Amino acid sequence: MGAVCATLCPPTGADEKHELKDMPVSVLDAHDLPMIQPKKSSTVPLTIMVVGARWIKSSDLPARTGQLRCFLEVTCAGNRIYTTEVTQTSTQPQWAEEFEVKEYTENDEFEFKVYSIDLLGEADMKYNFSYHGKVLLKPHHYAARGFNGEIMMDEAGDSRQSYLGLRIKTAGREYPSGPPTTFTVVVEKGEHQNYGVSFDTSDKRALMVFRVHDKGAVAEHNRNSKPSEQLLQTDFIMSVNGVSSPLARIRQLRKSQVTCVVRRGIQVS
Repeated sequence: MGAVCATLCPPTGADEKHELKDMPVSVLDAHDLPMIQPKKSSTVPLTIMVVGARWIKSSDLPARTGQLRCFLEVTCAGNRIYTTEVTQTSTQPQWAEEFEVKEYTENDEFEFKVYSIDLLGEADMKYNFSYHGKVLLKPHHYAARGFNGEIMMDEAGDSRQSYLGLRIKTAGREYPSGPPTTFTVVVEKGEHQNYGVSFDTSDKRALMVFRVHDKGAVAEHNRNSKPSEQLLQTDFIMSVNGVSSPLARIRQLRKSQVTCVVRRGIQVS
């Protein structure tokens, strides 16, 4: 997991209604307009890949329809420099889009904001526009070695842990290696402790970590493990004690010790 964080964009209030003609430029035709490169002192050009996000979910939507059409805007020193495409409905939007930044200074902040948009009716062209959180980065956080990982988003709301996956490299270099996307976790709870994990099984196939509670064997495991080996919200449990069928995985979690094969929520080859 990485750690580390550009200001513009549409209103930040959640689920506001607007006329479509007043929709932010970024949504209507951002890809038809030239991106703004701030006129600043020259530095080493950057290539940034917006990989995707995890656990982007609206608490205002019913659980069965909590899938969102998301896009992301990037600003540098107050100028919009990139807008992704709008994804199909998902709580884990994946973009895998690259763009280059040629002009910036070492003091500039890059701001990555995630939004969702939903058309409410074709006739009156009304839509819902929601803000889901942001990441702020400064060049000194990654200029030396680049970056490849996930960053917890600020302002995600409701104590939700949402993550943004980014890759950053300087001119003439490759992206650095990221943390493994699949790994094994061994956790022992003993006879008198709980694992302290809640799961989301809404799609009947995946066993996704909904929440890791503050008390429990998994929380203890995380405190004593490297970030790349921690069990986190929106991780997928692929198998438990060698068992991979959904119901059998849950039954295995009643045992005092489990060996889990885990996959991180974002994968881009």
